Amino acid sequence: MIYNKTISGLKVFIKDNDPFYERVLNDFLTCRVKTLKVFRSIADTKVILIDTARGPLVLKVYAPKHKMIERFLKSCVKKDYYENLIYQTDRVRGEGIQSINDYYLLAERKTLNFAHYYIMLIEYIEGVGLNEYLEISEESIIRIDKRVASAWNGVWRSS
Repeated sequence: MIYNKTISGLKVFIKDNDPFYERVLNDFLTCRVKTLKVFRSIADTKVILIDTARGPLVLKVYAPKHKMIERFLKSCVKKDYYENLIYQTDRVRGEGIQSINDYYLLAERKTLNFAHYYIMLIEYIEGVGLNEYLEISEESIIRIDKRVASAWNGVWRSS
């Protein structure tokens, strides 16, 4: 179950109201996290692997810089994408689907329904990412394509 509260002026959604994730957020806000790896570091998105007492977690900070007026107007009409994502992830994992990374915390600085930035804690699943391969073999591409097609067929059958 997802619980929401306000912490340091942020609207925060926490899975199972676990105080551990709240402590990790506070550690991040006070610059007390240990970075293990940087996955992405561009102007509007930072994605890092951090060390925690329960093992590594992915910390993502997203602060949109472009199309601010358009984003604000959309926020007046549409639901918050990331807020919806944390609830939907919790729902499908509660139904036993384990194929997606678990989503533990979402913190947002909001004006009305417009989020100025997002801070997310996401499950880290160890392995090699596709972006780490210099070249992907044709055989691997075919295998991936078949698995994705199989997954989509399962989705369409269950709908």
